[in-house]
Amino acid sequence: MIGFMRPFGSAIRIHGNAAQAGWGVCRSMPFVLTLLPVFWAACCVSGCVYFSRHTPRGACSNDLGSTVRNFCVVSSEVLWRGERPTKSDAQWLLNHQVGSIVSVQLDDRRAFQGAAPAQAYVDSVPYYEISGFSPLQMLNPSRLDEHVAVFLAIVKQARKPVFVHCRAGIDRTGVLAATYRVVIEGVSREKAIAEMGRFHSPWQRIDARYIRSLSPQRQAAILRKVDEWESRLRPSARIDCAQGRCTFLRSDTKVDRQLAGQLVPPDKP
Repeated sequence: MIGFMRPFGSAIRIHGNAAQAGWGVCRSMPFVLTLLPVFWAACCVSGCVYFSRHTPRGACSNDLGSTVRNFCVVSSEVLWRGERPTKSDAQWLLNHQVGSIVSVQLDDRRAFQGAAPAQAYVDSVPYYEISGFSPLQMLNPSRLDEHVAVFLAIVKQARKPVFVHCRAGIDRTGVLAATYRVVIEGVSREKAIAEMGRFHSPWQRIDARYIRSLSPQRQAAILRKVDEWESRLRPSARIDCAQGRCTFLRSDTKVDRQLAGQLVPPDKP
């Protein structure tokens, strides 16, 4: 599984309590190894969504006719989801007036600098990168709460619509979208799980376990973290486009980069 198994090293690159996160990954390793045969068997049966060139049929009721694989409108005029954009995908997003980009752990500089939007398109698109959110952290609900809170804070403050992606746009992206539906829009956990399941992830049972764990108490705790984050977040970059060309500009402020990727909110002044 490309999206799940590749970033073992980057799972340790976490802002905040890195030692704790590393220990969590180590403890999860035996469990991960036992799941590998299950994963490969599921891929053989399902055709493996991670290697497919197309969005699973019936996965999304509103895809805007997008060429972006696994694209879907999660919430009209607010939240879009999909895979890591290619140059042509980035061009489609810009031409369709994307408001902000949220990348889970990946750098999209090459895609957006290679995009060629319409000559009349002029904009500066905020770009947020959630660092440290490796696929292995899907096995650690307490760490996942932190990533979810950062994501929800970004969606709350960022220009809309927000496009969020991980590598394949399936598991991490699916959990973030489902959590938004439950915590912000108030849909039932089972409905959000059903929507997530339409993308046919072999890891659906693990992803669904987290969504089912979103009790009212847990949701309230996540929303408190969202409030802590909201005033402190800054884009980690911006995408400036004019005359059919785009430039990807990282933040010049160290604090901006730190806040954009940090997991544990700093102490309040």
